[in-house]
Amino acid sequence: MILQMKSAEDELRRSKTMYAEQSLQTELLKEALAKKDRPPQRKEVAVFAVEGKGGSIALARRTFGVGECYYVMNGA
Repeated sequence: MILQMKSAEDELRRSKTMYAEQSLQTELLKEALAKKDRPPQRKEVAVFAVEGKGGSIALARRTFGVGECYYVMNGA
């Protein structure tokens, strides 16, 4: 019984984390809709997502299609 409760708690925690990431990604995409699809603007929005919203670099890169090399090489 206790193992089942712990398993359910772990599943709930994972679900909450996934929901939070998806919500943040949706919010970031809504903000980016007004921007043109040029790489510097995508990078700027990705940097804002990390620094201003507290998102992870990986999530920002996936959301806005900014490559790791581009993100690192251009001083993010």
